[in-house]
Amino acid sequence: MFIYELQKAHEQINDLVSKYGMEDRFVGMVLTGLIDRKTDGDPKIEAIWSYSVDDKQQFDEIINFVKKSYSDKGTNSMDGFDDICLN
Repeated sequence: MFIYELQKAHEQINDLVSKYGMEDRFVGMVLTGLIDRKTDGDPKIEAIWSYSVDDKQQFDEIINFVKKSYSDKGTNSMDGFDDICLN
């Protein structure tokens, strides 16, 4: 049930983009889910994901942005991105 509701939330994002006619400007990469442990202790992720990118270059730019914005403590840090982000 939880994963199904996550899927619905992803659909709501897509609906919002359509509502405002932003399909040609919207960029997004969303992964939400749960991490469990397999019997051998390795992590197993059950997730819903969606991408809204034009091409591999745009995809790589988003990945690089995420890597740069991730702090060592795993918190949401916007340091250094004031000129390009709304926080």
